[in-house]
Parts: sequence; C-alpha cells; structure tokens
Amino acid sequence: MASLTRGSKARGFMSLPAEVRLNIYDLSMSSTMLINLCQSPLLEPDRRHSRKGSPISEMSLQILALETITRSHGLHLLAVGDPVRGEVESLLRQHVVRYHCPDCLTRWLRNISYGLSVRFDWVEKLEIMYETYRDEMSGFSMVEDFYLSRLAARDMMERYQAIVSTYSGRRDLVHPPRTWHFELFIEVPEELLVSTGPLEPGISRHSTRLLPESVAFLPSLDFGGTFKWIMCGTAHRES
Repeated sequence: MASLTRGSKARGFMSLPAEVRLNIYDLSMSSTMLINLCQSPLLEPDRRHSRKGSPISEMSLQILALETITRSHGLHLLAVGDPVRGEVESLLRQHVVRYHCPDCLTRWLRNISYGLSVRFDWVEKLEIMYETYRDEMSGFSMVEDFYLSRLAARDMMERYQAIVSTYSGRRDLVHPPRTWHFELFIEVPEELLVSTGPLEPGISRHSTRLLPESVAFLPSLDFGGTFKWIMCGTAHRES
C-alpha cells in the first residue's frame, strides 16, 4: 500500500469536527510558552552550571533543545499542511511567548536563519526577561543603580524591537510602532499571595509588574543585587 502524503494526511485531519481538532491542538500546545535555550532540559539541574563541553556537544545540545521546545509547545504542527497551519497559527498568536533572556531570543532567531527552527511569523505577543546586577564596589546607591538599570533596560528594549521588526517583515525600522514597553519584574513572597491573591496574571504566579515611570522607589524592597525587567512587545507584520 502506498504511504499517505503529508497533504492527504492533512486533509484527513481537517475532515474531523472542529471541536475535536481544537481538543487535539489543546493537548499538543503548552499553556506557557517559555523559550529557554540557556539551560538544556536534557541536563540534570546540578550539571547545567558546570564547565562547558566541546563546541560539537554544545551544538548537539542546542539542536536537541530546539527540537524539545518545538514539540513541547506544539510548534511542529506548523509543518503539517496549509489548512492545519492556518488554524494552529491563529491559536499560537493568542499566546504570549516569553524568552528567558535576550540571548535566548537571539539564538532562536539565528537558528531560524540556519533552518534549525520553525518560522517566526506565528509570534504575535512576546516578552523578554532582562537582568542587571548591582556592583557593590561602584559606590552608587540603590536608587542610582535602579535608574542606571532602567536606562540599560530601555536601550535593550529598543535594540530588540528593531531586531524583531526585521524578522517580522517591517520596513519602517527607523520609526517602528510605539507598541513596546518594559516593566520592573518583582518577585512576590508566596505567603503574601496567599493573603492577597495573584497581583498580575502571567507565566509566573509569584511575581508582579510595575511600570518604571510610575515606581515609587521603596528602600525596603530587597532586590538581592539584581534588577529584573520584562520587555513586552508585539511582532507586527506587513499587511
């Protein structure tokens, strides 16, 4: 018996009732779209911070990590066929895709160029985590370090807004839409959430966000030597 082609498989799948297809998509997609290429899911936690291996082994782990992310988030469905891809893209664009750090987004886009990852045009809303670390020997106060960190976060946001605009097909890179912003990302103690409830919906339950322009700086806040920011944006496409 001749094997079924990809197109015939897609047509067979599309003959299923829409409710059944949506249930299958729901089982295949994760509710939290976190892209982390800094820590391979194939390594034990105590080995993730150990000495790096050879370039070949690092590349192999990178490819396996990309494959794991692709399948765990249902992105492999984008390659099934045009009808399925259209439905999957509309569902994926409802998700917020969070990148562990700017470097994770850079690696993700680089691997798209190498043909090692799925396309980028299914991304609609994205978030990028960004951290700066306090230098206790600098002589700056906590408040001064906060404002320096805010400037760094703004520069990083503008840089990655231009990068994302390039990959999403925009031509007006000099004056991109002002749809990006960045927020201070503060971890909230779990015992506080028990009494108050979640302060802001998101991937992390134990966190809240504050716009930097509206932050009344509180010296009582313990940032632990690190300022965490989250850059929020959209990947607009040419119409």
